[in-house]
Amino acid sequence: MFTIGISVAGLTCVLLAMFTIAISVAGLTCVLWAMLTIGNSVAGLTCSLRAMLTIGISVAGLTCVLWAMFTIGISVAGLTCVLWAMLTIGNSVAGLTCSLRAMLDIGIRVAGLTCVLWAMFTIGISVAGFTCYLWAMLTIGINVAGLTCVLWTMLTIGISVAGLTCSLWAMLTFGISVAGLTCVLWAMLTI
Repeated sequence: MFTIGISVAGLTCVLLAMFTIAISVAGLTCVLWAMLTIGNSVAGLTCSLRAMLTIGISVAGLTCVLWAMFTIGISVAGLTCVLWAMLTIGNSVAGLTCSLRAMLDIGIRVAGLTCVLWAMFTIGISVAGFTCYLWAMLTIGINVAGLTCVLWTMLTIGISVAGLTCSLWAMLTFGISVAGLTCVLWAMLTI
């Protein structure tokens, strides 16, 4: 995990932390990790808080995966408020796989000329107990008035073959603010 934060005449403070816990007991595997990022900009009166939590539990072949991503962005100067969450629940019982996910987004634009575009696609394949999951979440935020561009993606690949599970995921975030001369880049890769 690497983070680069540059603030020039923007009085920007960025704090982030990542912790991961993996427990395997007689084939009962529990994986928990979270990523928390707090960014404060005094000049722009901007406060951003985001967290990502993932819980994976596998008990005797009964797999349950639950994760959520929550992001709150508040900009007082631009009167912009963005709130969204992503929740996914996947249950696999004796090869019978059921996936349920929902995404909620609330965007408020007030004299900020703000445009937000994002998409989510998911592919799930289960063949004779061979399960492969691939999904990604892409979000693009453009603020013309503030000359702000934010782009980040989340990619997760999970493969389970005869009880042998391999998970690979990565999270990449780019933040560029021309007016505030702020650039934030970080990535997280877990195998």
